Amino acid sequence: MIEGSFNLQIHSGIYPAIISKSVADKMKLKLNDSFVVYFIDEPPRARKFKVNGVYSTGLEEFDNLYVFCPLSVIQKLNN
Repeated sequence: MIEGSFNLQIHSGIYPAIISKSVADKMKLKLNDSFVVYFIDEPPRARKFKVNGVYSTGLEEFDNLYVFCPLSVIQKLNN
């Protein structure tokens, strides 16, 4: 973890996310910023996430690919 924490508890309907430094830089996000993720489905769904932490593994392929969020969010979206 570069900054923030690996806390993935949902508070007040705000979904936490842990993103990599490379993703944060590309999206111009910093700790506590919010961003919207669109899940392509019929109908499309959107969820708002808040940056709770920024990580860097040093493995560029991993860092460019993975965002961590509560498992319950993904389970609910996928029924």
